[in-house]
Amino acid sequence: MLKSQSFQCRSLTNILTVFLLLVWVAVVYRSSVNSFPSHVHAWTQSDRYALTIGYLENGFGLFRPSTPNLWPKYPPEQMPAQLQGITKADLPLTEYLAAQLMKVSGMRQPFFHRGLNLALMLTGLMMLFALMRNMGATLTMAWLGVAFAMLSPVAAYYLDGFIPGIPALAMVMAAYYFLHRYAQSPDLKSYFIAIGLVTLAALIRPPMLMALPGMVLAALWIDGKTRPGKILLPPLLSLLAMAGLYVHNQHLAHTYGSLFISQLMPAESPAMLLTLAKQSLAQWKLEYFSYVQYLLLVFALLMLLIFRHRLQTVQAGIILLAALSHLLAALAYFVAMAKQFPDHDYYFLESFYLPLLMLLSVGLSLPQADKPLRKLSFGVVYVLAFWLMADAALASREKRYTSHPWDQTETTRKLFEGSAAWLDQLGIPRNARMLVPDSYTTNVPLLLMERKGFTVINTTRENLEASLRLPFDYVVVANRSLPADLLRNLPGLTSQLIPVANNGRLGLYRYDSLSGEKQLRDLVMPDQSTLWPVNDSRIVLTPETEFAELVSAPYPAAALSRALLFEAAATADMIPVKNLHLVVDISQGEKQLFYDSFRLDPFFENTDGEAIVRTFVNLPGLAEAGTRLKCYLWNAGANRLIINNPTVEILSYDNLKNHSQ
Repeated sequence: MLKSQSFQCRSLTNILTVFLLLVWVAVVYRSSVNSFPSHVHAWTQSDRYALTIGYLENGFGLFRPSTPNLWPKYPPEQMPAQLQGITKADLPLTEYLAAQLMKVSGMRQPFFHRGLNLALMLTGLMMLFALMRNMGATLTMAWLGVAFAMLSPVAAYYLDGFIPGIPALAMVMAAYYFLHRYAQSPDLKSYFIAIGLVTLAALIRPPMLMALPGMVLAALWIDGKTRPGKILLPPLLSLLAMAGLYVHNQHLAHTYGSLFISQLMPAESPAMLLTLAKQSLAQWKLEYFSYVQYLLLVFALLMLLIFRHRLQTVQAGIILLAALSHLLAALAYFVAMAKQFPDHDYYFLESFYLPLLMLLSVGLSLPQADKPLRKLSFGVVYVLAFWLMADAALASREKRYTSHPWDQTETTRKLFEGSAAWLDQLGIPRNARMLVPDSYTTNVPLLLMERKGFTVINTTRENLEASLRLPFDYVVVANRSLPADLLRNLPGLTSQLIPVANNGRLGLYRYDSLSGEKQLRDLVMPDQSTLWPVNDSRIVLTPETEFAELVSAPYPAAALSRALLFEAAATADMIPVKNLHLVVDISQGEKQLFYDSFRLDPFFENTDGEAIVRTFVNLPGLAEAGTRLKCYLWNAGANRLIINNPTVEILSYDNLKNHSQ
């Protein structure tokens, strides 16, 4: 009877925990769970989403992953005759399943990829909850462990993201649960499941293999003397599976190339390793964990010391042993990939996050609430800690989802939004191959155009010339990139691009090496244009001149989308020119409504000091009365130069019509 009541109570707490997790997810993730990859590490996330779309468009061969990008970042020595976008990749299981869900539903939405990762991570959190309860944690302490896991700022951001580390983390959380079940009752079935989950997680994301040695050591501690062969066989099969995937991936890389990095990136010296560690902490320490989470880690370690006598039993110490081994493996991984940590916060999720979480889980499971006052104190600690952790996690998410003018990846996403429908309207077939010669990411423009093709990341003259030899049908260029990045590096494009259509953000072109010379204004195809009077026809900038105003005028509301085109001849007395910007500011009184800046100093690279500078700036469709547009030069680098015959032209585009030639 007591056992039945205990089972019913445990079932009710499980249901309540699931309900609370779903409420939290509904409140926090409803606005992002169907969003296209954006903001922090959108490049990496969009490449993973591209694998999902690759399965949807190219067939469901699990071990032949592909993306819309037909030219891999790391090409093979000899490209195959037929370009299919096939790439080497760790097992893209969640991408494959998300594509299957898209196919069954008949819808092509990021929700299926994000939602699947989110659902798997929620399952992992429930396994963590069950693990802590099985280790003897009170209900509030188990909730605190789950809250700690999901409210790490970096975890809270990627929870519904696209990176494969999230479902892999969930699988290893479940593996720890089954490892503890094996400690409770040495049934090899639980051990086999634990090793199987770690293996699957490692196939998806290889760093997860770091959990394997600790689990094997824990199992050997339990009954290694009685059946060592049965304990060692599963990890050997796991390593064999990893080796098989490695050989297959090497074949893919040799035949088709790879979109993803695959080499180790260690520091060259112990001093550099220390520097990289400091840089990582300076950049991300409050994204890894908030202040209260660091305090909870210290509290959990104190509990391990205070209640160390409880760790002497196999069941109590099994997770601690595995977690400590996992932590040592994470340290080794940091040494091997140290150069990636300062710029990639999710490397922490795939290394230190899980062993630290397991240490915390063991520590929080030790104190018992056997008295009313202690139960009350546990409840107060939980509510206060949850509030502080949630506040930090939500503040971090809001910051990460804030757009900035310097975020070129996010700018690219916004410029290409709606481009698939635009191309459909123009009658561009879905099998047309598109060349995007200034992309900032490998796949974002192609995904948003829903077409395959090629992207150029670094717009050097050599890269641009090489891209023009690829088998593409159309060239698509963001108007803002055309003068600043393409024509600056390859001026001959003005006589090679044939304008087809322009929507104010993007230009669609055919390519013909003998099409004839054109002016920039002809290439961007405005419906209307207005030349705004500039204050001076000759502007002298000295090191003491920080700002030089070009235009300050009312910015009237209009139905047409607008852009600003700036052109001037410039002569620099000092080379190199550095930190010279064109700034466009639209304000209403003291309230800034729009700000964008373009660097002009690249126009002077590889010149004798004379350059033609051209800049295209997309303007917002503002309707507020009393707004004013200011356009000025910002001489932040204290340069000395002369700007001759500057012109500021306002271009307008009627997006309601199919504007094409």
